[in-house]
Amino acid sequence: MWKEHVNFRFMSGFVRILFQEVTRRVLENAVAIISPSAATRDDIVKLLAIDPRKITVIPMGIDAVFDSSQSVRQQAAETVREKYQLSSSARYVLYVGSCRPQKNVANLLRAMEEIILSDESDIELLLCGTRSDDRFFQAIEKELLQSKIQSRCRFIDNPDDGDMLGLYSIGAALVYPSIHEGFGMPPLEAAKCSLPIVASEIEVLKEVIGEANAIWVDHHSPTDIA
Repeated sequence: MWKEHVNFRFMSGFVRILFQEVTRRVLENAVAIISPSAATRDDIVKLLAIDPRKITVIPMGIDAVFDSSQSVRQQAAETVREKYQLSSSARYVLYVGSCRPQKNVANLLRAMEEIILSDESDIELLLCGTRSDDRFFQAIEKELLQSKIQSRCRFIDNPDDGDMLGLYSIGAALVYPSIHEGFGMPPLEAAKCSLPIVASEIEVLKEVIGEANAIWVDHHSPTDIA
């Protein structure tokens, strides 16, 4: 199954050429390829010249925990408030994912700075994902440390599905400003929990979420994201 978006454009010259060629040969020799979205299938065909007849689109599914009752969501919300010491008076904007370049977290931080410095005193950003020592996470952490909103942003490290159910339940919105995606699981989870979604206007997210189910923004513009 081809799970990841083909992000060759974020690689350096030689690495990009090598990875693209190795990937092309692997997929060319495959008997069948499963893609999680039509948008990713189209990228495979366009970037790697793979026969589209070999590719079957099978969307990914979310964990059953996100289809919980209102009472279960409420209990999960109370649990995460206590676990992560989250205030009941704050409005929490969620981001769920890694800090890799295609996730566009830097522009999210700039957008949040615009919102918070415009006197939105009860807004806070929760960055939910796995903290790591890779250069992508370090770059975002450095940018956050240099920003004016450091005290209003928190990393929620490695939350499990139960935690995420609670976080989606207390959130004011999920912001998902990706430049590229292979699928986009967090918006699907958030939608199941009735959380408002602000997302990049890219084909794969419109396919996964549905065009009527999000506020669509230009991921290049922090002001538009805000």
